[in-house]
Amino acid sequence: MGLAGLTGAMVLLDRRLEFDDVLLLYLLGVVVVAIVVGRVTALVAAVVSVMFAMYFFAPRRGEVHYRWLELGVFLLVATLVGLVADAAERHRRELAAEQARNRQLAELERVRSGLLSAVSHDLRTPLAGIKANASALRYADDSWSEDLRLELLTSIEDSADLLSEMVSNVLALGRLRAGALQAELGPVAVYEVVARALATLGNQPAADVEPVVVEVAEDLPLVVADSSLLERVLANLVANALDHATAGGPVTVRAGELAGGGNSGAVSRVRVSVVDRGPGIPEERWESAFQPFQRLTDSGGGIGLGLAVARGYCDAMGASLVPEHTPGGGLTMTVVLDVAGRETSWAAS
Repeated sequence: MGLAGLTGAMVLLDRRLEFDDVLLLYLLGVVVVAIVVGRVTALVAAVVSVMFAMYFFAPRRGEVHYRWLELGVFLLVATLVGLVADAAERHRRELAAEQARNRQLAELERVRSGLLSAVSHDLRTPLAGIKANASALRYADDSWSEDLRLELLTSIEDSADLLSEMVSNVLALGRLRAGALQAELGPVAVYEVVARALATLGNQPAADVEPVVVEVAEDLPLVVADSSLLERVLANLVANALDHATAGGPVTVRAGELAGGGNSGAVSRVRVSVVDRGPGIPEERWESAFQPFQRLTDSGGGIGLGLAVARGYCDAMGASLVPEHTPGGGLTMTVVLDVAGRETSWAAS
């Protein structure tokens, strides 16, 4: 089609073009074909170009011998140029693929370095707490009060919960990086998932921070989600909020409906927000907060994976996770989910 269009345009300009100009234009067309399609098609285009030049242009100029030598040279040059152009394009693609592999390797190296750092430092903290408190209980005598024993056992339990959370996030990140995560989508009740997410949190908020406040109505529309993934998302967001909360106010989990477009005002989405009154994050650092092993402050006991895993799980479910400023100070993380409908297909995304 391209050569036919080029030939038609040159026929209209026949009197203004020399025969050499015609061959140069055909040569340009062969180069384009070689780059876009490949060398085999470029070879075919070169042969077709010779045939078009012989039929449409050589006879009109009174060429008795049809300039066979020029056409032969053109065919040879067009073939060689097509091969070179195809080789150059393949080399460009190989370079692009190599650069993509290098970026992937660099990301894997960064994750590996972060994981080693986490194992060597952050993961050792709860392990040290468990060992110290367990050793104390082992050598406890009858003079120890029940309250002291309970305090040590509670500390062991909290450290074990923290360790479990860290390991779960590390494993989840590995699944996300390997592309092995498949969401099982279905209709989900937000209120039930929020309740389960809060129940799984082993760490209690600090003494100067109020408990989590839940503002989620039980009659919200069902949403399209993977129940277990959404539970993990909300648990990570609440844990992150508790780590950075201050005495300025409690962590709040609230949910509400979002009206769809048009004049009907029908509900098409539900937003679930985790609101804290902590120091917040500058807007220019919002995206970096979702990178693995990002510790934005020195507070908290995690290894900087909670938000990265939460964003990955949301992507797997087709949901969005959006950071916002909390009015009056702090950070609000909002998960936006589609409302479940009868026509929804529950195939995994």
